Amino acid sequence: MAATKRPALFKVYKRNGSMGAFEVTENQFDISRNRSGDSIVLSFIDKAIGENQVYFYYAVAVDVYGNTSLTSDTAVAKTYNTIDILLPQYFTAKSLSKTKALQLTWKVVSEQSIAGIEVFRGEKYDGEYTSLGFVSGRDTVFVDAGVKPATVYYYYLQITDKFQHKSLKSVRAFGMLEDLNPPRPPRFVQAVLENDKVKVTWVTADKNIAGYYVYRSVGLDTNYRMVSGFIPAKDSLTTFIDADNNFSSPYGYSYSVIQENTSHAQSKFSQSFYFKSVMKADNIPSIVHLQGQNVNGLARLYWESLQNVSGVTGYNVLRRNKGIGYFVKLNAYSISASHNFYTDSTVKMGTVYEYKVNSEVISGKTTSPSAPVEFDLSNPAPLAPSGFSLAKTETGVELSWDLTHREILREVNIYRAERGAKVATKIGSINADKNSYTDLITEKGKSYFYYLTATSLDGKESEQSVAKFITIE
Repeated sequence: MAATKRPALFKVYKRNGSMGAFEVTENQFDISRNRSGDSIVLSFIDKAIGENQVYFYYAVAVDVYGNTSLTSDTAVAKTYNTIDILLPQYFTAKSLSKTKALQLTWKVVSEQSIAGIEVFRGEKYDGEYTSLGFVSGRDTVFVDAGVKPATVYYYYLQITDKFQHKSLKSVRAFGMLEDLNPPRPPRFVQAVLENDKVKVTWVTADKNIAGYYVYRSVGLDTNYRMVSGFIPAKDSLTTFIDADNNFSSPYGYSYSVIQENTSHAQSKFSQSFYFKSVMKADNIPSIVHLQGQNVNGLARLYWESLQNVSGVTGYNVLRRNKGIGYFVKLNAYSISASHNFYTDSTVKMGTVYEYKVNSEVISGKTTSPSAPVEFDLSNPAPLAPSGFSLAKTETGVELSWDLTHREILREVNIYRAERGAKVATKIGSINADKNSYTDLITEKGKSYFYYLTATSLDGKESEQSVAKFITIE
């Protein structure tokens, strides 16, 4: 201050911390004034201070009339050394599996001199650390969401005081995210036969997958058996070669894959892929349980289906007269593998036939035929007339019907019973080449039941036909 404008006195204002108002100091100062050149130097010592505090000061000059000068620059003083700031205590890292993050917590010993806390992270204890950001001096929690499962991370804290001075580094804490949520199953599982081996491929869209296990079952069975060791994950599309099998099962195979994340949580089985192994014709089993049935004079054949046997595409039916010549294929086109039956409509009465069935494979070759089954039409009991109907006429009741294999029949027999009677009476017979008969002996007001039978040339009578009922009005 220039000597020509000597102040009468000085006032010093003080504030504790960065907030609040400045207040005039009292007599707690030791004040001394020294002249230096053309200026007066005011010096004082503030004894009213506490530990770990920050104080702000400015001074003004006051003349004899009480007028004040402009304020001086603000001086700042701290009553601590930055390196002596007490670092946060109880520093720990905790895995938050649900939110897939690591939570850091600590305890702040003294907030007053702290402007902020900086969090650092590294993947090696003595490696490089990167700043994750600042929190206030009052914060005691920091959540790190940028972590990967099954990776160890190291952390330390560093305090910045209100003068932007940094403290020493805190102790290190470490943590590892455990992702306990199971991953989704792999997708698009496929299997292809290549050079007597099966190549299994699949795709995953999940992150943090450590690897996979491949399972296999016979046919469509869900009782899987592990056929691979642990397969490390390298990219989204993974391949496994299954060479531990001759793939000769007639029922094919199913493949499924499980994936495991880096926290060892496993997914459910993927959707299975059914692989139809291509068997040689010599390895496909022959048709078994071939049976024949007489259905209205036709040969109806049944056998055990090979629809689920890998490589089978259809069947062939072979026939010959018993003990005569070779078996000849009856079907012009292969019978579908899903149809394990066949009706032979070309049979003739009075003949004994033998049938065999074989299967066809993808290559077009056929398997060994089944054991033969015999179908005897040499002397069968005749079939009852079918299509039986009644009609009332002016002269009586007309009966009509249909017949098959008339060549082995001699006659058709007509039976009648009045309503309430326990036994029907045969009222007539007619040659087998006829298909109608009129009952002339009927009475008004009565009801009658009729049925028919057929008699063969050798005198065998068939079962009864369907019974019919009519009332004469």
